[in-house]
Parts: sequence; structure tokens; C-alpha cells
Amino acid sequence: MKSLLAITFKLVIINYFVAGAVISSILQFIANTCLVQNDHIYRSAQKVEWGYAFDIHCNAFFPFFLCVYVVQFCFLPLTTGPLIRLVIGNLVYVLGAWMYVYISYLGYCALPFLHLQVVILYPFVALLLGSLVISFAFNFNISHHVLDYYF
Repeated sequence: MKSLLAITFKLVIINYFVAGAVISSILQFIANTCLVQNDHIYRSAQKVEWGYAFDIHCNAFFPFFLCVYVVQFCFLPLTTGPLIRLVIGNLVYVLGAWMYVYISYLGYCALPFLHLQVVILYPFVALLLGSLVISFAFNFNISHHVLDYYF
């Protein structure tokens, strides 16, 4: 029972709320400082609210959760072990992160007063290249380390 509460605390409080608050704050800051388009003199200044940024996080976290935790659990024997398992395990996390970043991008694209929202997609390129370099250069299996963290 104690380990179930610890896992629930790590998933809900740390991964969902704390990471979501940090990511939402960073994306809100980026949107309000770099992406707001003030081209009309008579329109009031528009800003992205933190609640909207956190709502985007909530929408983007659900597919990430399904991919990273549910799919990983279903394919657990395929995600831990030698090289092919290294690729599959890390691909699950890259796919989950890609869905998170893309859904966040779509959430900010819905706001008509923002421009150049494609900047939100740039971290995915660094994420993809960084995960490939770390995976193969250091033989780092993300799913193996995450399972060690939780269990």
C-alpha cells in the first residue's frame, strides 16, 4: 500500500501538477513575451492566461500519459533489454513527448493574437536528436531508468 501511494504521488503530484505548472509557466512566458502580435492600435492588449496554458498542458498530458505509461506497461518485455529494446523503449518516450509538444502547439495556434507559434515545435527537434545521441552513445534506456524510479 505504501508503494502504491508513493507511485500515485509521483505520477499525480510531481509529473502532472508540478511539471505541468513549470511547463505551463514557461510556455505562458514565451507566448506573452515573444508570440503576442500587437498590430492593432485600438485593440486592448491580449495576453495568454496561466489557466489557459495549464489547460493546454492538461490536454497534452493525457496522450503523453497513455503512450508513456499505458503503452509502456503493455509492451514492458519489449522496452527493457538489448539494442532493439533500447530503440523501442526510447521510441515510446519520444513519441509521447512528440504528442505533448504537438498538442501544445495546437493549443497555442487556436489563439488568434499569437503569431509564429511554430517556435513551440522547436524543442521536439532537440528532443529527438538528443534522445538518439544519448541512447546510442551512452546505451541509455529511458524506460529502464523510469521503471527504476517508480519501482
